[in-house]
Amino acid sequence: MRVAIIGAGVIGVGIGRELSGRGVEVEVLEAAYPESGASGRSIGVSSVQQKDPRLARLAMEGIGISREIDRVLKEEFNMPTGVMGEQVPHASIALSEQDRARLSRYFEYWRAAGAEAREMSPREVKEELMPWIDEGSFVSAFVTFSDFKLMYFPLVSSGIMMIRSRGGVVRRKSRVVGFDATGSRVRAALLEGGRRVEADAYVVAAGARSAGLAAALGDAVPPIRVAQAGALVTEPYKYQFRPVVTVDSKGYRFTQTLRKEFVASVYDMGYDNEGFSVDESLRVLERLATVTVKLFPSFSYMNVLRQWGAYLDYALDGLPIVGWSQRYENLYYAYGFGNYGFSVGPAAARRAAREIADGGRDPELEPLRPGRGRRGAAHISGPLASRAMVLAAKLFRLRAPLRPDVLVPKLRDFRLEREDAETGQVLVEEIRGLEYGSGFLSATVLKDRPLVFRRRDDLVKTVRTIEVPFHLRLEGGEQLLLVLAKKGLANEVASDLSRIMYGSPKMIVEARLSHEKFRRYFEGSMEDARVIYFDQVDLPNVGVLALYGESLRDSALYHEYLEHGKIWYVVVTLPSRGGLTVGVTRNAIIAAFGRATAQDLVDFAFGELAGLLEEPGAGDGE
Repeated sequence: MRVAIIGAGVIGVGIGRELSGRGVEVEVLEAAYPESGASGRSIGVSSVQQKDPRLARLAMEGIGISREIDRVLKEEFNMPTGVMGEQVPHASIALSEQDRARLSRYFEYWRAAGAEAREMSPREVKEELMPWIDEGSFVSAFVTFSDFKLMYFPLVSSGIMMIRSRGGVVRRKSRVVGFDATGSRVRAALLEGGRRVEADAYVVAAGARSAGLAAALGDAVPPIRVAQAGALVTEPYKYQFRPVVTVDSKGYRFTQTLRKEFVASVYDMGYDNEGFSVDESLRVLERLATVTVKLFPSFSYMNVLRQWGAYLDYALDGLPIVGWSQRYENLYYAYGFGNYGFSVGPAAARRAAREIADGGRDPELEPLRPGRGRRGAAHISGPLASRAMVLAAKLFRLRAPLRPDVLVPKLRDFRLEREDAETGQVLVEEIRGLEYGSGFLSATVLKDRPLVFRRRDDLVKTVRTIEVPFHLRLEGGEQLLLVLAKKGLANEVASDLSRIMYGSPKMIVEARLSHEKFRRYFEGSMEDARVIYFDQVDLPNVGVLALYGESLRDSALYHEYLEHGKIWYVVVTLPSRGGLTVGVTRNAIIAAFGRATAQDLVDFAFGELAGLLEEPGAGDGE
C-alpha cells in the first residue's frame, strides 16, 4: 500500500511515522519545509489539559506515545534518554472566580483521563512550584503532573528520521495545488510545476491550508477558523523554572527551555489570521508582556531575543477533523488541531494510521469525523451515500424598489461577452434558469473565468465557468437579494446584478442585522447555540470575544461579554426547522451545516433572518 501525505507538521509526519511502522510505503509532501506552519511555531507542550473529555483522553494517550518515541530513539538510533523532553507540572491559572468556575469543569476531564491533578491555592503554588509568582495576582491554580515538555528534538524531527529509516520519503518544496479525481476516487495529487503523485490513499494534513484543498475537490468538511497566534523567546537566564504556566482566559502559555531561555506564546488573540501571516505583531507582544509581568513582576527586565507570528486552525466546535472523506473513498483528513496538535496529535495520528492501513473505524475518532453534525450521518454506509455540503449565502437589500415587469426581461435576456486581454479567451457572463412567481425570482449567474496552469513544459490556457444561484424577494416586504455563495463571490455577483438591474454597482447593498433583534433571537435559542462571537469589544487589546462548547452554558459569562461587545456571529441549531444548523453574522452572511438543502437556506433567509434586519437607513450605531 502506498500513501501520500500532504503536510509535514506534527500531524502529517505523525501519521507517516505510524504508517511506515506498519510497513506502508509513505511519501510526505510539504509545500515549504517541515514544521513551516503551526508545528514549528509552538513552544512544544504535550498536555492533558484539554477543554473536552474526548481530547483529554487522546492527550493522555499522546503523552505516553511521546515517552515511547523517546525509548525508540534510544534503542534504535542511539539517542540519549530524555531527548524528547521531560515530564513537568503544568499550572492553569485562574485570574478570577469566573476563571476558576470554568477551569473546575475542565479539571474533572483531566482527572477522568487518568492525570494526576490537584487544585492549589496561590500560597501553595508559590511555595511548591514557582517562588517568583505574585500570589496576589490570581485566585487559584489547577495543576497536572503528567504533562510532557518537548525539548530541542521534537516530534516532527524524530518522525521524519523514522520515516526515512523505513524507506519512506519526505519532500520539501512540494506544494500540492490540486487533485486529479474521477468519480469516487482521487487519482493523483498535482504539484506546483506539473508533477503528479499517484498513491492508493491520500491524507490531507496541511493544517490551516487543508480546507482550501478540500474546497478544490468540492468536498464537504466542517468550516474552520484560522486564529492569530504568536510567541517569543528571551535570553537564557540562570533560574531553574520547570513548570508550564497557562492562563487560558488570555490564551497564554509560558515556560523555560532546556537551554534556560524563557518562551511564551499566545495561542488565540481573538481575531482571525485569514492571510496566514507569520509576521510578528505588537498586539501579541503586548498580551505576552502584560500577562507575564502580572504573574511574575521580577521578570519585567527580561530581554526578548525574538518574536514570531503564527496561525492556528480550529474547527468551530473545538474538535479536530479526522477521518475519511464523505465523497472520496481513498481521501483522509487530519487537521483543525488548533493549539493542541502536540498534545492530541500523537494519539490521533496512531489511530488514524490504523484506520488507513487496516480498515475499520476507531470509536475514539467518531466525534472527529468530517461528516459530524449532519442529520442521519450515523446511517451513512459508504463514501458516496451522502453528498451533504456546507452551504453559504449572503443577504443584500435593494436600495430602490423595482417593478417585476421591468426587472424580469432585463435579467432573462442578459448575456455579455468579452475577450480576456491576457489569454485571448472569449469570456461569457449570462443569466439562466430564470423563474418568477408568488413575488420571488430565482435564477443562476454563469461567469467564465480564465484559467492558466502549467502542464509539463507548456502553459495551458482554458476557461472555467462558475455557477452562482440567486433569489430575489420582490413582494411581501422590503426587496431583498440572496446570493448562494461565499462572501467574496457573493459580493461580486451582487455588484454585477446591481449593474444589470440599475446601471450602477452601488444600488444593491449589504444587509445588516439589528444588534438588538439579533441578541433577542439568539437568547431565545440559547439552549441550541453552538458558537457565539462578540465584536466591537471595549477591552484593551481584545478584538473579539468567543464562547463555544461548555462555556456557552455559563450565562454569567455571556452577559459579561455582552457588556463589552456586540454579538457578531452565532451558530445555532433550529428545532423549528427540523434541526437545521446555521451560522449567521451580523452582516447577514449565512452558512448552513449538515444535510441542509439550498431551499432550507432560502426559507431561513427570507423567513426568520429577514425579520432581524435593521430598518432601511438605520446604522445601529456602527
